[in-house]
Amino acid sequence: MKGSIRNIVGAAAVMLVGAGFVAPAAGQQDEQVVPFSDPSRPGKVEVSLVWGSITVRGENRRDVAVVMRAGQPSGRQPVERPAPPGMRRLTQGPGFEISEERNEIKIEASSFRPNNGTLEIRVPLRTNLELGSVNGGGITVENVEGELEIESVNGGVVLTNVAGSVVANTT
Repeated sequence: MKGSIRNIVGAAAVMLVGAGFVAPAAGQQDEQVVPFSDPSRPGKVEVSLVWGSITVRGENRRDVAVVMRAGQPSGRQPVERPAPPGMRRLTQGPGFEISEERNEIKIEASSFRPNNGTLEIRVPLRTNLELGSVNGGGITVENVEGELEIESVNGGVVLTNVAGSVVANTT
């Protein structure tokens, strides 16, 4: 009996420790660097985000750095009922998918929960952008030259020191 209790306690400890590696906790951040397949040509970055804000900064670089900051819980979170006996409630942190194909980098939120987080993206100075955000934040772009398509629903759009073709919409 003692051996089986130790096994259960050990398995629970491994699950709790392992859960910390799934996604950054509130207030933490995770950074990914994604190279373009042909850095000699201007690339394109597409971002689709629900419940969060997007900040893009142009820099003298040849790749794209994406910093994902987990959202802070707001005061208006729904009250969660306790899990039924013999069950446990699984919680999922904010998640993002990043892919690169033919000099186009796509970033999508894989979670549609409030306070999904903030994306801070550093791109080469000459980069085309297609950015979309719904609820929870606005879009800020600084120091980028290229074709910019920006749409924000329930958030603002701020463009600073940008050049090229710009289509921006906010509702």
